[in-house]
Amino acid sequence: GKFKETMWLVVGCCLLLATTVVGHSAPYCPSSALHYQAYFDQPTTHWDHYWSTCLGSGHASLALRQDYREHLARARNELGVRYVRFHGSFDDDMSTMLGPDTYSFYNLDNIYDYFLSIGVKPYVELSFMPTPLASGNKTVEHYRGNVTPPKSLKAWAQLITAFASHLIDRYGAEEVRTWMFEVWNEPNLGGGAFWSGTQQQYYDLYTYTANAIKAVDSQLRIGGPATANSQWISDFKKYMVVHKVPLDFISTHQYPTDFSPMTLSDMKTRITQVVKEAYPYPVYYSEFNSGLFDPGYHDDPYAAAFLMFTLQDLQGLVPVLSYWTFSDIFEEGGMLSAPFHEGFGLLTLYNIAKPAHRALQLLHQTGDQRVHVNLTNGQSPSAGVFVIRHQRGSARGNEVMVVVYNFNVPSAPIQRDTVCVVLSGVDFGSVNGTIQRIDSINANPRAAWTSMGSPVYPSPKQLAELQSASNLHPAPISIAQIDDTTVGFTLAMPSEPSVAVVTLQSS
Repeated sequence: GKFKETMWLVVGCCLLLATTVVGHSAPYCPSSALHYQAYFDQPTTHWDHYWSTCLGSGHASLALRQDYREHLARARNELGVRYVRFHGSFDDDMSTMLGPDTYSFYNLDNIYDYFLSIGVKPYVELSFMPTPLASGNKTVEHYRGNVTPPKSLKAWAQLITAFASHLIDRYGAEEVRTWMFEVWNEPNLGGGAFWSGTQQQYYDLYTYTANAIKAVDSQLRIGGPATANSQWISDFKKYMVVHKVPLDFISTHQYPTDFSPMTLSDMKTRITQVVKEAYPYPVYYSEFNSGLFDPGYHDDPYAAAFLMFTLQDLQGLVPVLSYWTFSDIFEEGGMLSAPFHEGFGLLTLYNIAKPAHRALQLLHQTGDQRVHVNLTNGQSPSAGVFVIRHQRGSARGNEVMVVVYNFNVPSAPIQRDTVCVVLSGVDFGSVNGTIQRIDSINANPRAAWTSMGSPVYPSPKQLAELQSASNLHPAPISIAQIDDTTVGFTLAMPSEPSVAVVTLQSS
C-alpha cells in the first residue's frame, strides 16, 4: 500500500519536473494534462459548510448507548456537526408515553443532555406513534416503530404540548428556539412504509403538531413534510399557506438512486427545482448519502468522491444537507456484526473511519472563501478541482486547500487523468505543499479488512490494523514557484473514484 502511494507521488513529481516553468497554466502544464487555473486576484464566493449542519443517526434509543456517544463525539470533533436527527423519539422503547396522559421524557432528556454537553443540538423528528395513541398495529423496521395515524389528533397534540413545554422548562426558551422540529418521516413512501395514513391525514397531523408547538412558544421552528424523493413540496406548501398553518421550513430527502438512469446532474437539477417550489421557505434536506444501492458503496472510496463532487456542486442551494448516517450503530434491519457491510454510517461499528468520513473531515478543514477556477483545456468525464482559502488576515489566512476528485456514477466512465493546477495572484509568497489521498490504496480500511480475510469479529490486533489503514497520510508534494505570485503543481489521478487534497501554506 505505501509503495503504491509513493508511486502516485513519484508520477506527479516527475510530471511536474518535466515541465518548463516559464508562465501560467498553458506554458507550465504538461500538454497531456488537464489544466486548471485558480485566480486569487479575482473576487471569491462564500464557501458554506452546510453539510456539517446536521447528520442522521438511526433511531432514538441508540443514542443511549456509550459507543453511539463516542462516535458522535468524534463526528463533532472531526466533522464539526452541529445538529443530530434520529427517528422514533416517541417509540415505545423510549417510554415517552406509558398510558393516557402519562408521559416520561427521562430518556429523551438523557440524550439531549449529552448532545448539549458536547456542543450538538437536536434536530427533533416527531415520530413515531406511541401505542396508547396508535390507531393500528402497522410497524416499521426491526425496532417496530408504529406508523399509524393517531386515534385522536387532540390526544396527539396534547403529547406534543407536554413535550414542548417540558423542553422549555428544562432547557430554556432561548436554547430550544435554536432547535428544529420536523413532523414525521417519509409519509409519502409506497405501501405505507413509514405512514399508513393518507396524504390528507398527514397534513392533519402536521397541522395539529405545528399549532401545538407554536402555542407553547411561537418562536420554536417547525417544518415538514420530510418526504422521500423531494415529493409533495408544492402541494404541502400551498395547503399550509391556504390554511394558515405555521411553517418555518420545508424538509425532504433525496438520494442519487432516486433517479433512473443516474447522471451527475440529477441531484443539482432536482434540488434547484425544489428550492424554487418551496420559496420563500428554506429547504432542509434531512437525508441524503451516496445512494441506496444494493449492495452499497458506503464503505468505499466511491462515497468520498461522491461527497467531494456533490457538496461543491450543490454549494449555495440549501442550508441543510444531512448525511444519513454518522455511524453504523444502526438497526433498521437489526444490528449487523461485520465491521464492513456497506452500512450507511461514516464510522463502522468499531469507530473506524470510512473514506466518506475522511472526505468530510478534510472539508471541515477548509476555509470559507471559494476561489474562481477554470479548466482551460480539454475535458474529462470525471475529474474536477475546487480551491478554498481562509479569510485574509485570519490565523490561517495563508492556507489554501485544493481538492481534486475523480468521480462518476456507477457504470459511467472514470479515466486516469493527469491534473495540473496553477494558482495565480497568490498573495502570501512562496509555499510548501502536502497531499492527502483517498482511493483504493489510501484511507481505505475495507480493503485492508478484505485482505485479512474479512473477519466478522476482528481481534484487537486486527482492529488496530484497520484503524491504521483508515488514517489519512499527509505527504510532501513539490510546488513550483512559477513567478512572484504564481505557483503550481501536477498530480496523477487513478481511473477509479478517488480524492486528492493538496494543502498549501506559506513557507
